[in-house]
Amino acid sequence: MRISRIRLINFANFSDVDVETGESIVIVGENKVGKSNFIRGLQLILDPALSERDRQLGFEHFWDGLGEDKLGETIEISVDFH
Repeated sequence: MRISRIRLINFANFSDVDVETGESIVIVGENKVGKSNFIRGLQLILDPALSERDRQLGFEHFWDGLGEDKLGETIEISVDFH
């Protein structure tokens, strides 16, 4: 089984990113574009060693483009397997 799709909505610096994967996944980019946040999103879903406390998200984890009014908004992270 392998990851076939990753989607992050309103998480960190991603308003809505939808990535379909192939055989391999390589993440490259300049500083401060979201590479670590992308991995953190995967970790929240896939890492069984992550404690419930470490899985808790606060307002600082929302996409910055939402501005100050984040009430009623949701963060969605999904991973599909093939």
